[in-house]
Amino acid sequence: MAKKSGVAIDFGTTNSCIAIALHTGQDTMPILIDGNNYVPTNLTFVDEGPPIACFDTSSLVYTPGNSLHNIKRIIGKRLDDPDIQRRKDNWDFTLVKDERGMAAFQVNDNGKKVIVKPEEAASKIFTKLLQVFNSTQLPEDRTNKVVLTIPVAFNVEQCERIKTAAKVAGLDIIATIYEPTAAAISSGMMTDKDKKLMIFDFGGGTLDVTIMQIKKKDQNESFFETIAESGDPDLGGELIDEILMKHYEKVLKDNGVDIRSGGEAVVKKNISLLKKSCRKLKENLSFITTDHLNWPGYTIDEKKTKIRRAKLEEMLDDNGISERIKNTVKNCLTLAKYKAENIDHVICVGGSSAIPYVREILGEIFDNRRILYSPNPEEAIAKGAAIYSRAILNGGVRDIDGTSDPKPASSSSASKPPAPSAHPDVPTIEIATTCALNYSLGYIDAYGDFDEIFEKGAKIPAKRTVNAQSANQYQPNMITKVCYINDDNSPPIQLTQYTVDFEGRRGDKVTETWSLDAGGNLTIQSVLIVSGTSVSNKVSVSNLYFTTQEINQMTENASRYRESLEANGRIDQLEKTLDTEIIAARKMCKGKPSVLRDLNKEIDPIVDWIDEGRKGRTEQDYDKQLKKLRQIVQRFRSSLY
Repeated sequence: MAKKSGVAIDFGTTNSCIAIALHTGQDTMPILIDGNNYVPTNLTFVDEGPPIACFDTSSLVYTPGNSLHNIKRIIGKRLDDPDIQRRKDNWDFTLVKDERGMAAFQVNDNGKKVIVKPEEAASKIFTKLLQVFNSTQLPEDRTNKVVLTIPVAFNVEQCERIKTAAKVAGLDIIATIYEPTAAAISSGMMTDKDKKLMIFDFGGGTLDVTIMQIKKKDQNESFFETIAESGDPDLGGELIDEILMKHYEKVLKDNGVDIRSGGEAVVKKNISLLKKSCRKLKENLSFITTDHLNWPGYTIDEKKTKIRRAKLEEMLDDNGISERIKNTVKNCLTLAKYKAENIDHVICVGGSSAIPYVREILGEIFDNRRILYSPNPEEAIAKGAAIYSRAILNGGVRDIDGTSDPKPASSSSASKPPAPSAHPDVPTIEIATTCALNYSLGYIDAYGDFDEIFEKGAKIPAKRTVNAQSANQYQPNMITKVCYINDDNSPPIQLTQYTVDFEGRRGDKVTETWSLDAGGNLTIQSVLIVSGTSVSNKVSVSNLYFTTQEINQMTENASRYRESLEANGRIDQLEKTLDTEIIAARKMCKGKPSVLRDLNKEIDPIVDWIDEGRKGRTEQDYDKQLKKLRQIVQRFRSSLY
């Protein structure tokens, strides 16, 4: 069987990245999108054409409030969520309630106010990422099979909503993996020794710190075990931007510029401009020691708009950023019962880990020689997940679907899998993680009681095997209601239910193996004791949050968006061909001014037509203009020769 490359997507709060681990086992690389290794996680509604995903909005013309970002932070949260309420005044878009009270975007789409759910926005971003990936591949290498990364702090609902967004975009999610685990794989595959690593993931939205142990069995086999986790879900690069925004909002107001005065569109435009300016200042101050803010239309004394790196660091200290970073790191060490010197390497990923202030804080805790900074920290998680994807597709990860024969759970969740003989050069990875479930998982029995299979805090991946039978010996089947409990005081929430048919043997007994993979995905395999018939059920909870009609509608919308992107790409090519052939025609007549003058009279209307823009135009319209141009050029060519 031919070896397969692995593909993964890291859907981030600020940026997203899609990476491929080649089937040769040698190279892992991000896929270039518009010339960049990673792109903004945004969706912008423009006046002409479909919404534009993953694009720097500084070069776009759009209605203020129509560029959606922070999608990952908003997804799965109610509008009245404290995190949403605390941040919404610094966002340059409008949030409203959907029909279930969840936070949703409101945009102005061609003069109409339209509600866009975070899942719909995310699905268009996934569509764009997948389309760009496949456009870079040979036909036989194109795929929709991906591994998707998720934050450790995501709850069941957030995980399922982000997976639903990916699925309706046409992605076949072969597995999910926690982001720190992916980062450890990315760095850990390069070592040939056992290591204790701290993954310091400081991105745009959150700070996640994870201690992992890597055990190298041989050249092709690695075990990754999570020892402890700690995090600050509200601490990321966005918060640093907001601290700078608060500072400069006051500076501007003191100098006669109130960014929150005027109509709604003006305020949103001002907030957007200030946010972009402050983010750029933050990035610049990682490389230079002084910078200043420019505000269009106003001349403000540069002494007042100037900021030194030392001043920014003082502002961060005043807002408790240093203590929050230190507390998160030290808490993780405490949970692992480690001291700083027990850590072999600190692996820094996420764009915010490149900030000098952050590096200095880590240097106060660890020996600087142990701290490893990636030159491309935004890519590490996607690369690690791509390596994991490749291992799954080539048999290097066992029981990812929980399809092995049921048997009592082993006393160790890190038992050694057989090395795949067919692909010895593709790394074998078993993820043995103590990642704690943040909920209990089980089923409701015939008496209405919750029977727990996986307790809150259970280590995964793991398997649990139970014997079950119908409550009544005359039953033709057994119905199982799979539920979870968020905390001790809340009632069970039903995820799904499935039926095992007894094949005419009423009251048969069943052996069930519940398997949780490295990303918290559940598979239940039921085996009838008498016949040995096996039934496997992958548990999906998307119907908890969306009706079948809503999922079908989102799928249809994503399909239409994909078609519009493809049509837009063809129009791009037609427009490029028109421009190229117009230039060539003028060059053809360059030596004869009178002929060139006559040519321009005929082709200038075509040029004007192109310059008017694409609104309301189709691929066929551009094709007609191209045919018209070629007829004109052919006539002039015949007269010249």
